[in-house]
Amino acid sequence: MRIIGVIGNTRGTLGYRALRPPEHRGNEAVAHRILVVLGEGGHSAELLRLVPELRSAGDVTFLATTNDVLAEAWVPEEDVLDRVRRPRHKESTRVGTVADLIRCVIGCFVVAWRRKPTVIVSSGPGVGAVMCWVGWLAGSRIVFVETIARVTGLSMAGRLTRPIADRFFVQWPQAQDQAPGAIYAGQLM
Repeated sequence: MRIIGVIGNTRGTLGYRALRPPEHRGNEAVAHRILVVLGEGGHSAELLRLVPELRSAGDVTFLATTNDVLAEAWVPEEDVLDRVRRPRHKESTRVGTVADLIRCVIGCFVVAWRRKPTVIVSSGPGVGAVMCWVGWLAGSRIVFVETIARVTGLSMAGRLTRPIADRFFVQWPQAQDQAPGAIYAGQLM
């Protein structure tokens, strides 16, 4: 996927808007603070392929849910891994889902306040949509990469995040029909 070469290069597809340096000290730009939102399984595998290029654009930290057991294995020891609750559990009642969502939103606000990300990169787990909205409210730029599993339509997280995304990538050309303005730049997997 061409996005890999583009994220580290502010003149490429992401352009100056998505990865423009947020601050300057004299003539020297400050590196980005990039938050990568991991999901359980395939979402993480896709985003982890982007991490080497993301590192060339700035400091990378990670966010995962508290019950994501694979995140510890995927994220190198020297990197920061923050945890928040899942926004919903499949077996939860409506009241339980609302309570979980509130806890997730509060956790995402804490991460946004603590890490102050300038760019948030997500591929569509539920917590990714919540973190993208919280980050957008805090002034972060949003880069969303729709999962490769979505060939002709968008995921729920994609539909929720698209209105606020500075750059919205799909991994199939057919998916562009469902998301006007989406960028097809190849596949990660």
